[in-house]
Amino acid sequence: AAEFGVSTDHLIASFKKETGSTPNAYLAKVRMKKAANLLACSAMTVGDVSMAVGVSDPNYFVKLFKKEFGETPSTFRKRHTI
Repeated sequence: AAEFGVSTDHLIASFKKETGSTPNAYLAKVRMKKAANLLACSAMTVGDVSMAVGVSDPNYFVKLFKKEFGETPSTFRKRHTI
């Protein structure tokens, strides 16, 4: 925000107006899409996928993933493994 010469609130409001979500929600969605791809296309453990997408707590990762996809990472992997 400082780099653009605007307040943090203004930057967040502008981001939300353009994308439909807050920066944190947008980042979580991007991370979960990457996680879904890793789960379907790799043999990485759920913990390793969690770390690879920037979520250091695997339990929190499972919560975020389930919120985004409606199922746990393990269930998702079983249904989507290529």
